[in-house]
Amino acid sequence: MSVYTASVYEWHLVRIPSEEPLFDLKYFGQVVRVGDSEKTVKDRWNKEIRDAFDFDRKVGLLHCIRVYGVDAFDRTILASMQGCQEDAQNWADSLETKLIRDNGGVLKDTQKRLRQTLNILPGGKGKSWWKANAALRSIKFSDFQAHLLDFVKQHSTAYVRQSYVCDDGYRLGVVVSSVRKGGFWKGHPMEYCILEWINSQPGWAWVAKDSEEYHKVMVKVGHVSQEKSNNCGKILRTWWNDADSSTKKSVSAKTTETKRLNGDYDSENAKLRYEKAIENGHDTLNSRLQKWRSENPEEAKLIRAKTKATISMPGWKDAQSKRMKEKAQAETTEARNSRLEKYKSTCMSKRAEKESSMSPKQIAKASKLRARKVELNNIVLAQLKLVPGWENAVQRDIPRARSMGAIPKRFEGNSSVHGMS
Repeated sequence: MSVYTASVYEWHLVRIPSEEPLFDLKYFGQVVRVGDSEKTVKDRWNKEIRDAFDFDRKVGLLHCIRVYGVDAFDRTILASMQGCQEDAQNWADSLETKLIRDNGGVLKDTQKRLRQTLNILPGGKGKSWWKANAALRSIKFSDFQAHLLDFVKQHSTAYVRQSYVCDDGYRLGVVVSSVRKGGFWKGHPMEYCILEWINSQPGWAWVAKDSEEYHKVMVKVGHVSQEKSNNCGKILRTWWNDADSSTKKSVSAKTTETKRLNGDYDSENAKLRYEKAIENGHDTLNSRLQKWRSENPEEAKLIRAKTKATISMPGWKDAQSKRMKEKAQAETTEARNSRLEKYKSTCMSKRAEKESSMSPKQIAKASKLRARKVELNNIVLAQLKLVPGWENAVQRDIPRARSMGAIPKRFEGNSSVHGMS
């Protein structure tokens, strides 16, 4: 039986003007999953942040994240415990409901200062949620099972390339990748039965690059020799890590060409899809692009998954930071001024477009919030410049400094400015 970790956490809205009605309100949430408490809660927070920008909520936590930003909140894990699914869920339901009740109950009014929380519901999921969740996962697994069996019947192997799509449009390659990470089976009441069935499929591998079929393809297109392929994934990964950028580009080009010849290469890659979206009038990454996302959910989900995988690669952030620094150093003063002017012009046009549909009162409120944000950023920047190694910091360095822990979330002596008690 799987051991579940139940965690209860809070979002505390503190870094907004103190006169705002929602200032100092809290949101209480729970997560009950298999895994480490810190990781499961972090995954839940990331999902809430994505949902905040993917869905246009009018009230509650997601609306506040969208309006004020993630940095306006303090996030804390309040408590956690481990046990069987039922015990963990009952404990989380009880604590979440109690915290919401003790802090004023659900959100009642967003325009008045009341004793309330940012929660829309009184808390608790109960057994019915888990039963429905397990039933839905069972249905999805049955669909996956049928498509994989059909694939095995045609190809005599369960090795499926990620780009493979079935004749009925089912993205089997993407689903197989999800199953390798725990999709459908992890934490399911029938987990061991599902795993037993998956492991019984011919050619199945939990790490694709360690499979025999993968190395046959690599040898066929000339990426590695038969000798290297015989040692499976270890030598191949070492070779790839040691290869220079020109070799990797050559390998990627050969792989792409091979996929084209085999008929399983999707030419509508992320860049082309984005350009197509711009041609159709979706020329921003907010409301218009979200419309495109809603019309193409599978493609948008695939792009987000690829982006997330790229960003999570070891050393990616350091390499990206290095590239940005080199680009900034190579930029001339004239080019920089031109870029900044273009950026300011774009921001002003977007602001004008947004304010055209706002009332005078809303425009005044937005202007006040912008002025407040500038004031707070100036205070943060002044504090950051006092930290050794950050003497030459500028505004755009603030998020990076905060993520590195170079500046505290609150500053003593500035509580009146930040609206903190």
